[in-house]
Amino acid sequence: MNGGTFDPNQYKVLPEDTEPLEELEAKDGDILMYRAGGSLHYIGSVAMAHEPPARLIFSDKNYRVTPDASVMDRAFFAYGMAAKALRDQIVLSVSGAEGLANNIAQASVKEYLFAVPPISEQEKIGEFLSIALSKIENVAVRCEKSIEKLTEYRAALVTAAVTGKIKALLAEDAPTPAKKEAPAAFKRSVLATYIADTLCDHPTFGRVKFQKLLHLCEEHPEIQEVAGNYHRDAAGPFDTQMMRSVHSQITKPGWIVTSKRDGGKGTLYRRGENVDGYRDYFVRYFANRKVAIDDLLALLKAADTQQAEIVSTAFAARNDLLLEGKTPSDDEIVDLILNDWAESKKAISPDRWHSAVAWMREKGFTPRGLGEHTKLKS
Repeated sequence: MNGGTFDPNQYKVLPEDTEPLEELEAKDGDILMYRAGGSLHYIGSVAMAHEPPARLIFSDKNYRVTPDASVMDRAFFAYGMAAKALRDQIVLSVSGAEGLANNIAQASVKEYLFAVPPISEQEKIGEFLSIALSKIENVAVRCEKSIEKLTEYRAALVTAAVTGKIKALLAEDAPTPAKKEAPAAFKRSVLATYIADTLCDHPTFGRVKFQKLLHLCEEHPEIQEVAGNYHRDAAGPFDTQMMRSVHSQITKPGWIVTSKRDGGKGTLYRRGENVDGYRDYFVRYFANRKVAIDDLLALLKAADTQQAEIVSTAFAARNDLLLEGKTPSDDEIVDLILNDWAESKKAISPDRWHSAVAWMREKGFTPRGLGEHTKLKS
């Protein structure tokens, strides 16, 4: 556990037939401090253990720090230990030569001065930092992947050039005109076709769920090409004009065929004769986001229409509050849904809304205050 990150691979897991001493086994929610050895950059760093495997024993170079739960939120404490005011105290308390025998005594840890606001404020600060750091981490991961791909491309390009597989551009050669960027609406239709192609065999997939998945693709994997203009509809965030456009654009080329369900209520989707025609476009526009899209579709594949509506609505409600500069509690999210959305939302119990918000948090399915604010339906 270096640099404020818990990595279970840095610790030893005992064999299944061995029971560890309880005081040495890492538990979910434990706050661990790196206390000895290495650079001053890492010593004193703190992280919270998340779902460590059974019988995982943390190193003797760590302390388990247990703040008083009546006055200190654990997540707030873990983040606070990385603040400059605490880092300065930690560095001053380290004994030993740089890089050789650095150590922090238990007595020193107990003497650190820590600003402690009310518990409710600590929880909001911890949640805000969690969201902000998640954004930064996502950007860092995308940058690392881009660097990796560009490095591979550079190596392949150099190899191809020196082996004569490509022709160098001569000065007199005219540059190739740049390809015209496809309109966002076309890219959206390609994404929509992928969703329909993936889920059309599932009995719960219909027009409303289709819209919910497009909305969530725009907000969660941050696929801006969806470009929805969502209103607070009875069925959750809805953009009627966008769905008309999507239906037109996926059916005209024969990618997807739509029909009415038995009884005339609802829409059925099935693959058209030319369904293969969209797939090259999907690879071109969304290959680097396919994993995130697939994860989202797998998460909601079995959800019925109302379940998809609940998730999309809860996601949009919290996102709206974040866009307003708030760090909302679960109660505030549910209050917005029940009192400032559509009257029909009150038919779903508050407990079910709370369960949905908790489920989304558990799955790491949380908004980050991106996109446009939903609008009240006129």
